[in-house]
Amino acid sequence: MSRFVTPLLILCVVFGTSVSVEIVTMDSFLDTLRSNHPVFTKEDLSVEIEQKAKESLLGAEDWMLSAGLTVFRENPEIAIGGPERTDAFSLSAGVNRAFWRTGGRFSASISTGVGEMKLDPTYGFPESFHQHRVAVSYTHPLLKNRGGILDRLSYDLKEFDIDVAAIRSRENQEIFLAGVAGDFITLVFLLEQEHIIGERLSLSLDELERTKRKREANLVDQVDVIRAEDAVTIARETLVLVKSRRKAVQAQLAILAQWDDMNELNPSFDLYEQPMLPPLDAELERLSGASRLLQSIRVRKEQLHVVLDAYEHTRLPDLYLTVEANTKNFDDDFGTSLEMDKYDLLLGLAFTVPLEKREANGLVEKTRLELKQLEYAEREIILDINSSLTNLHVQISELDSVLALNREQIASAQKRTEEELKLYNQGRGSLTFVLQSRDSEQAARLLYAQNAASLQTLLIQYKSLLDDIL
Repeated sequence: MSRFVTPLLILCVVFGTSVSVEIVTMDSFLDTLRSNHPVFTKEDLSVEIEQKAKESLLGAEDWMLSAGLTVFRENPEIAIGGPERTDAFSLSAGVNRAFWRTGGRFSASISTGVGEMKLDPTYGFPESFHQHRVAVSYTHPLLKNRGGILDRLSYDLKEFDIDVAAIRSRENQEIFLAGVAGDFITLVFLLEQEHIIGERLSLSLDELERTKRKREANLVDQVDVIRAEDAVTIARETLVLVKSRRKAVQAQLAILAQWDDMNELNPSFDLYEQPMLPPLDAELERLSGASRLLQSIRVRKEQLHVVLDAYEHTRLPDLYLTVEANTKNFDDDFGTSLEMDKYDLLLGLAFTVPLEKREANGLVEKTRLELKQLEYAEREIILDINSSLTNLHVQISELDSVLALNREQIASAQKRTEEELKLYNQGRGSLTFVLQSRDSEQAARLLYAQNAASLQTLLIQYKSLLDDIL
């Protein structure tokens, strides 16, 4: 259990604060945060949103049903050799579909109609007719869009968007956790400040009582009593200020984690633990392969390579093979018209090519430039994260030496306090020197705690850069 649990319990007993028996480690706090805070669900949903967007693109390959109803009357201006009037009614229905595997288009349709014509009887044409038709057709690309590469391009590219969304989601969650972990360390530091100042207050109270007894025995002057009282007042004021800051941070963390009782946020954390970092070269190598920022850039590069292949494909001419067949009949007798013994067959090629290909060439060159831009962006990110990691590694390593000096300073201040107190109790020293020495000891301990908190904060940043927090 952390060395901070006992000081916290002492503070609560001495200064009348209730405390929960539950001790919260940083890991358990961050786990609770991940379970309760909406930012994690929000970020996870971004991946699901991209997944659903990808699924929606499958609608381009759905079967499409069409139907139509037509009623018309025609009255020609001059009816020479033809009907003076035609009344007709027709129904039609059809289905069509794109096939991404081949790039082809299939369609089938059926239509039926009935009509009446007002004719001169001498022409011998029927005055009413029935017409039915069934047709199927298929168009297949032979060059551009062969294999459906352009039809399914948006669908294929969405997979990369899903990967990037997942990476960004994890990165945003990591950044959020790193920020809250820093606040957790701030809470631990403020509690340590309370402990240090609380001990100083306790010593000042004891000193005040001893000074009053000495004054009653005429061993010291009244000014020493006033100095001891001032020391108590200053310690109390400082303690109230630190306690208010601690309560504010504690309440903030309790709300973020949706903790029922903020007094449960009594952290168990070794503020003075000094980590052993792996060699910098090994960390830089690991970061170059595992950084989410680099992963995101590399996924985008893969995506642009797919786009480039598709745009290269658009430079090919449009060459389509079309096959169509239909069967039909036209007769004045409804039953006979259903036989549909007349048919048509069609086999054709259609060829289209832009002579200058400016659109395709422009898209290809644009994509190549974007790929080059991503190459430089990747180099930039590598330099940034390497420099940041190196900076943090050096700071953390150097702070170890600073903390060692802090410990020496504390030990020296404690010895000085002991000597000043001996002299004062022997009547050969001044209370002022005792108070100054204790203030120096407190300042040394506070500086040690502050540097230790800075080290832990840097370590959080270091882990976040390595994507080790989540």
